[in-house]
This record gives sequence, structure tokens and C-alpha cells, in this order.
Amino acid sequence: MKTSPAGIWRWETFLPVPPTGKIVSMNEGNTSLIESVKRKNIFYKLEFENPTGSFKDRGSTVEISHALFNGYKKVVCASTGNMGASISAYAARAGIHATICIPHHVPLNKMRQIEAYGAKLVKVKGDYQDALKKTWEMNAHNPKIMLTGDYPLRMEGQKTIAFEIVEQLNGKVPDQIIVPIGNGTLITALHAAFVEMIQTKMVKKVPKLIGVQAQNCSPLEKAWKNNTMRFVPIQNPQTIAGAIECGNPVYGLEALMAVKQTNGKILSVSEAEMKRAKLSLARKEGLYSEYSGAAVQAVVENHLWKGTTIVLLCGHGLKE
Repeated sequence: MKTSPAGIWRWETFLPVPPTGKIVSMNEGNTSLIESVKRKNIFYKLEFENPTGSFKDRGSTVEISHALFNGYKKVVCASTGNMGASISAYAARAGIHATICIPHHVPLNKMRQIEAYGAKLVKVKGDYQDALKKTWEMNAHNPKIMLTGDYPLRMEGQKTIAFEIVEQLNGKVPDQIIVPIGNGTLITALHAAFVEMIQTKMVKKVPKLIGVQAQNCSPLEKAWKNNTMRFVPIQNPQTIAGAIECGNPVYGLEALMAVKQTNGKILSVSEAEMKRAKLSLARKEGLYSEYSGAAVQAVVENHLWKGTTIVLLCGHGLKE
């Protein structure tokens, strides 16, 4: 497998490149940034253009590259769908067997995608947290199985969204970025990226980070509203936005800190608002996103945004 400078790896000075230089890549990243036809200064970052249809590929290329370097033959991942599909695809490319643990209510399209890559699908009773516990048990019984998912290596890959946004805006930092929050990995990664860009004098400021959760699964929004950095996990949450259905966010504290340090905020939207926004996004902008994208679109439509605003559409609508 040859070293490739394509995809997110062209930002290798900011990434943990495996010592051998061997990476598992499908030229992920370099997704489009397009301006809204309805609202001035609103730009959509089309993360569903990635190889498996979601932004998760940015983290999977890093995780699986390190799994390959470290000689792992098997990996395991807890997922509500998108991350499992992504890990499965990159593992297949690397010749590594993947086991994906999912809550029982993951959409059929996402399960089919995971199985298509040859991964073993394990359905777990309960929510994402229960699936996560299952992966820990598997790793405890067999340390030769690498844990993949919302861990530091994934966050490193997701930082590249921030680098691309600044590049696509010709060096300008947007005023705010609207981000769906599930486990909080993405919004934490964006904050880390902008801090690194300030340290290396690539930019002079950090944008406001606006986090969005579904009202039916909004532990961080509740904490934000109550002006506390402590959040109360939600047991067995249920929302149509499965990609952000994480009642006990792994990086919850870090996400709250990222929002606070950028003078941002965390908002939540109802199931009805997401349903309307999904159709609105498709019919007015020609963009078909899963419900995590509909959540951020609902926030775009419900508020007046001043300055350059980036909206992250993280997964394709065909996945649901």
C-alpha cells in the first residue's frame, strides 16, 4: 500500500501519520462548500460527499491506518450507523475484520451498508451507550481487537473539516459554524483545529461554534441552558435523528467547553422541526441530508445569523 498525499492526508503536518507512512485512504475529504440560494452568507459543507456518505470517513482513515500499522487483524466499533459503515469500509480496504455493535433500531439502509462491506453486525438491546459497553467487553476479553469509534485518533481526522473551510474561504475564518452534536467529537475536533491554526499563525481568530441536538436527546443543550458544565445523561433516548442519538456523549464536557470558549451556544430542535427542515433543505436548496443535517437546517431557519455561517451536513439522506 503506497503512501498517498490525497484526501485529508495532505494536512499531514497536523495529523498523526503512522510511522511507516502507510495509510488506508479513499481520498476522503475535500468536500464541497456551496452557498445557499435562499440566505445570504450561509454556506453548506457537504460532508455526505465522502466515500461512505458521511463525515465519519475522515476519522476512519486515521483509525484504520493506525490499526494496520500496529498489526491489528480485527477492530470493533459501537455505532448508530454512519461510523459503523465507515469503519467497515476502511477495514475491508485494509484487510481487517470489523465487528460493529449497534442499537436495535438503526435504520435498515445503514445496516445493509455495514454488512455489504463484510463486517459482522451485532445488535444490542438498548441505546448507543449499551452498544459502546459491548465493545469494551469484547476488547477486555480480547485485547488484540482494536477499539475504534469516538476516540482521539478519530478526532484528529475530523479536524480537517476546519482546515478545508478556511482554505475554501480563501483564508477567512467564518463567523460561526453550526454543528450537529451526538457524542461531541466533531465540535471538539473543530475547536482543536482552530486552536492549532492560531498557534501556527494560519488564522487570527476562532469562529463561534453552534451545537445542535434533538430535543428528545439533548443533555448538553439542557446543561448549556442551565449554565453548567455538568450534564445529566439521558437513558434510552428516541429521536428520528439517529446519527445524534447519544444520550451520554463521550466528549460531552469537551463539547461544552468548546462552545463556551468560542462564545457559541447549544440549541435543540423538535422532531417536527427536523421533518420540516429536511424537506425544506431538499426543496429550497436541492440538498438531501439525513436528520442530523435537518437539525442544523432547522436552526438556520429559526434564527437570524449575522456574518459568514457554515452549516455542516454530515450524512446523506439516502442513509435513512
